Amino acid sequence: MPNNRPNTYAPPRWPQKVLAWFCPARLYETISGDLLEKFEEEVVTLGLKKAKRNFTWNVLRFFRPGIVLRNKMSYPLFNTMLWSSFVKSAGRNVWKYKTNSLVNILGLTLGIVCTLIIAMIIRYESSFDSYHSTAHNIYRIVRVSQVEGQTEYRTGVVNPLATIISEEIPALKNITAMSYHRNSQFDIIEAKKNTRSFREDEGCAFVDSSFFEIFDFKGTPFKWLAGNQESALTDPNTVVLTRSIAEKYFQSLDVLGRTLKFEKMLDLKVTGVIEDLPSNTDFPFKVLISYATFQQFQGDRFMTEWHAVSDVHQSYLVLPEGTDKVEMERQIAQVHATHVPKELSEMRSYMLQPLHEVHNDPRFGNYNLRTVTPQSIWALGIIGGFLLIMVCINFINLSTAHAITRSKGIGIRKVLGSTRWQVVGQSMTETLLIIIIATAIAMLASNLVLSQIQSLTRAKITHAIYADPFIWICLVVLAVAITLLAGLYPALSLSQYRPIQAIKNTFDTKVRNGLTLREILLVTQFTIMQILIIATFIAVKQMHFFKNVDMGFNKDAVVNVEVPQGTSKDKLDAFQNDMLSFSSIDQVSFSLTLPSGLKRPKWIWEIRRKDDNGSENLGFEYQSVDHNYLDLYDIGLLAGRNFTESSDRDQIIINQTLSSKLGFTTPEEAIDKKVIVMDETITIIGVIQDIYTNSVKNELAKVALMVWPDNYRLASIKLNIPDDASAMYDDLEQSLAYIEQKWNNHFDGSVFSYSFLDDNVQAFYEEEARITNLFQVFSLVFLVIGCLGLYGLVSFIAQKKTKEVAVRKVLGASISQILLLFSKDYMKQIAFAFVIAVPVAYYFMSEWLNGFAHQIILHWWYFVLPGVFVLFTALLSVSGTTWRSAIANPTESLRNE
Repeated sequence: MPNNRPNTYAPPRWPQKVLAWFCPARLYETISGDLLEKFEEEVVTLGLKKAKRNFTWNVLRFFRPGIVLRNKMSYPLFNTMLWSSFVKSAGRNVWKYKTNSLVNILGLTLGIVCTLIIAMIIRYESSFDSYHSTAHNIYRIVRVSQVEGQTEYRTGVVNPLATIISEEIPALKNITAMSYHRNSQFDIIEAKKNTRSFREDEGCAFVDSSFFEIFDFKGTPFKWLAGNQESALTDPNTVVLTRSIAEKYFQSLDVLGRTLKFEKMLDLKVTGVIEDLPSNTDFPFKVLISYATFQQFQGDRFMTEWHAVSDVHQSYLVLPEGTDKVEMERQIAQVHATHVPKELSEMRSYMLQPLHEVHNDPRFGNYNLRTVTPQSIWALGIIGGFLLIMVCINFINLSTAHAITRSKGIGIRKVLGSTRWQVVGQSMTETLLIIIIATAIAMLASNLVLSQIQSLTRAKITHAIYADPFIWICLVVLAVAITLLAGLYPALSLSQYRPIQAIKNTFDTKVRNGLTLREILLVTQFTIMQILIIATFIAVKQMHFFKNVDMGFNKDAVVNVEVPQGTSKDKLDAFQNDMLSFSSIDQVSFSLTLPSGLKRPKWIWEIRRKDDNGSENLGFEYQSVDHNYLDLYDIGLLAGRNFTESSDRDQIIINQTLSSKLGFTTPEEAIDKKVIVMDETITIIGVIQDIYTNSVKNELAKVALMVWPDNYRLASIKLNIPDDASAMYDDLEQSLAYIEQKWNNHFDGSVFSYSFLDDNVQAFYEEEARITNLFQVFSLVFLVIGCLGLYGLVSFIAQKKTKEVAVRKVLGASISQILLLFSKDYMKQIAFAFVIAVPVAYYFMSEWLNGFAHQIILHWWYFVLPGVFVLFTALLSVSGTTWRSAIANPTESLRNE
């Protein structure tokens, strides 16, 4: 009904528009007339403002099923017969165009499987220790040192720090200290039974009673199975076991009151049993000994030591709500400054690191010895997004290519009365059907693939993925996203053609400057593919560099064996003599730790020159070694001499970096100079070449060697390994058997375990190698998806040009000319994609390599070789597809035509 009333008495416009939208045409005039009459009356009785408000409310009251479902729009929306027709027609089309459907389903399946795997990796790596009740307020105290303009990042804090700051900073109520120990031996001593011994390479930790107050593992299967959480770890010589350890040691969970002997030194009483900690924690604890035991074990000297520090001794705290992190760091710095000399407090700072960064910050690391950087997480997410783009591009290319074949049917549908939205609905139904098939196959394949590559993904899968709600959410999101991204454009393109244009196949798919959408999408697809393949190739070269770089010492054929703590020198000498009497053993050396390797303890001490009172203390990595150490590891002396068998703690050998940091201009200048180490005066007798005690990713460390036999915990055994592969294996087996036999003779009751130094060094790069391997897998998937799309596209075009090929062959064209006809345009597009990909890959890989202290040089062929590989693979795909058309008999082709 027209509204001729003055504007000052007109009802609001938007409710009238809403009413016109949902109200059936045959009811609109009556309903709107009644509403306007009601509005006019209320203007007089209630006033204009209230009348407008009531008019809006009355319009909204008519929005109900009895009105809406009678709207003319409701019939196509709820017409089940129409949707049934869509589904049947979609099924026929999927079956009719088998090649097109198969290529789409294979590509979608690959994309969905890989995207699911990426989603699970990202979820797993992002979930570490995120479930604790106060996780957002938990911080780790980390150590940051400034030495001559360089910053050192360390996790360890001095032993007394946690106790002192909790006493002197009243706001800190929740703080916990812990110390992690590897290669720990436990003996089960029971009456009337033989002693059973176990060695735990990982999982032994000293924790205090507040540990489980801060880390409550809420929302995980963790719980206390026996014992009291408040008191189980309060007293010295008490221990809490996880379920798996209790069953391993005692074959039962009823173990309260039982006794373990730790390192043949301390008797520990079992006071609790807990469920195994979840896999997504950076506290991989299995045997938890009370921190009071650690204090007793270390003694008063180390528990009050503010200089020496070990990276395995860490502290965490809960920052009270509303407390400023920077202000708390300032207060901790004040406490630290009151207990150490001025130069140490200026050099060393204690900062607060949020708990969520512990798993992501490689500068500090964690007890798992594994970090995943945010950049790696983002890179995986970007790859997942690119995978979706790739499969969508394939689908769009094939769908638009097949539009010519489908055009006559669409034209007839429109002539018979189908609306544009019905054509869209038909096309989207077909897309959805293909995606449902691909999703179902991907669901089955994902479970199998994940079980095979868990070591590569590190995501712990304890149940079938179809039982995980997260997977179903991902599948639904992926299905909807791919349906919209891949299906909507082809559907809209098909629906926009006029009937006569569709029937005559007179399409124009040009976008700009003669380029078609398929050409643009193909260039985009191969650009993404080549960026990833170039990046993967460069990452593999960097990993190869890590594996083969000269670390300054010889790590080959060295077996490392833990020796019991406190072993006398006479017993070590007897073991060494037995080792050297075996022909396959070349040298033996004893030390506190390894020269390098991920799984090794590290101690940071401080040193300064005695002849310079103004010199500052420098932190250095302390290593206790014997006189055979340098020869066994082939570490070269730059000046001075090696230790002798009679050397004592008053002599020290430093590396070249530490020598220069101490102010010596040449290695020779340092010889016979006095230095102060841990308040003791020591003479420098030698300077060795720099060695990589940490990974090649980091700067060279400052290292010093001393002779301290009481601290020897490791025997390094250098083997004579023959060059012949079969003989090498047999000789290695015999050597290990001999070492174990002599070990048992000399260290009866100690569990024998060994490792190879080169494996330990290689563990530095395990995470980068894992990510690189994942990138290699995804690069292969990208290549397969790209070639699948190219195969489907060229197959269709070859089929459409059967007559043209036959005519060309009749006129004298050769097979090579036919192959060139089909491939030249695609090769140009792939080459153009390469030109775009190179600068992008160069930028991102340069940024990635800048994160390493030592890196490869980016040669030009690092980019060309992957590009040629992609071009050659694409050429094979195109040539293999068109070969059948090129060799077909032209007579048969023309007769069929």
